[in-house]
Amino acid sequence: GSGSTRSNNRNCNHSVPLLLSTNSMVLSLHTYVGLAASSLIVALALQNVKWMQPKNNICALFAVGVVWFWTSAIWAAVTKDIQMQLSGSILYPSTSMWLTFLPQGFSSLCVQLFAMIGGTSLIERIVVPARSEEGMCVGTWQLAGAAYFFGQLFTVESLGLNSPGVVFAVKAIEPLSTAMLALPVLQKSFNMQLFLAIIVACMGISVTAYAGSSSSGSVARTSGHSTTHLAIALAILANIGYSSRSCVLKKSLGNRNMHPLESFGKITMAASQVGIILVVFWAVIGLRLFHPASFRDIMFQLHLRPTAWLAASVSYFLYQAASVLLLDCLMVETHSLLVALKHVFVVVIASVMTHHAVNATMIGGLLAVCAGVCWYAHSQNSKGRNETSTEDTPNTDDLEDSPLLPQAVNKKIHDDSGRLPLVLRGVVAVVIIAGSLTPLFHL
Repeated sequence: GSGSTRSNNRNCNHSVPLLLSTNSMVLSLHTYVGLAASSLIVALALQNVKWMQPKNNICALFAVGVVWFWTSAIWAAVTKDIQMQLSGSILYPSTSMWLTFLPQGFSSLCVQLFAMIGGTSLIERIVVPARSEEGMCVGTWQLAGAAYFFGQLFTVESLGLNSPGVVFAVKAIEPLSTAMLALPVLQKSFNMQLFLAIIVACMGISVTAYAGSSSSGSVARTSGHSTTHLAIALAILANIGYSSRSCVLKKSLGNRNMHPLESFGKITMAASQVGIILVVFWAVIGLRLFHPASFRDIMFQLHLRPTAWLAASVSYFLYQAASVLLLDCLMVETHSLLVALKHVFVVVIASVMTHHAVNATMIGGLLAVCAGVCWYAHSQNSKGRNETSTEDTPNTDDLEDSPLLPQAVNKKIHDDSGRLPLVLRGVVAVVIIAGSLTPLFHL
């Protein structure tokens, strides 16, 4: 009778996500082939294969850049697809936490595997920060890892509340937040031309992103103003988290010569360590205050859609690894603008996947982005020519021009280079507290 009917309805509801994942445009054969090719490129680059090093080969630089852009778009699309399938149910303690923690844990396993093959130690001073490394204070990796983890958590939470266009419109302003945070933290001098160039680029990116969201914005139109405002606020917190991570590493690593695999591996493992602490914390609360089967839902979802969760984890690892590889051979400001351009790419790909054409507003925004990038490149070339003539003169702005993960150049490390300013520690503390409490809202 009615009992069997309800049972059949429940079975039908459980089968819907599986059918949708099978017919998903994101999880197609082309996606799997692309992920396999991207994995090969990143693996060769991380394992120091000479002809696949972005610093030495322009073709390798281009290949890693393509992987970075493409896997970022795939991660956003797959993550949003999983969130849409789970829109009627919430995983304990929150869906966003699992979509952050599982890819982060997968990335840790991957970098540890690559490190073992290459003979690099990643565990030292990460699991237990007993003493400091040269030029770094105790707990620096954990601080950067916390900013990294919660920055990603805020991104996923924002993506779950609104369309990718709105989320990545705010994310596109990340270079500006990094530059603003770097002024007091890294004691950088104010560069008006660079500042205006970044503003122009970010304005163009924002116009492009919002145009993309308006053309594909079925989610945005049905979400309501309050949800949109919350999504924007979370995206801003995500920018603060990532900007804090960049400033922590830039201030601590300074001029140290560290291989990208080592730096990426240590910060990834530190972020996973933070994630484990957060999961254990909420597990204890769940087992005491709620029913003991709180974590069975995530196990069921992993069994129901294993390919979607695996694709999200693989694409996350690939785009983060590609980002670090590029950061090793680019100036931090150049990388920031490329991050912004990547967000434009994600918005455009999202529009294509939802069968919406690129409109005139988006084209205008892209032209503004190109203008900002060209302006910035011209200012950097002019500064580079001026600095070449005074190469041997001590420069107080070395921190401004050094890449986040420095080139293989021997320079002196100042005694206070690893000391993190109190304001930076305070910003990261706010990010940690806010991120730890968001599961209460089941985002």
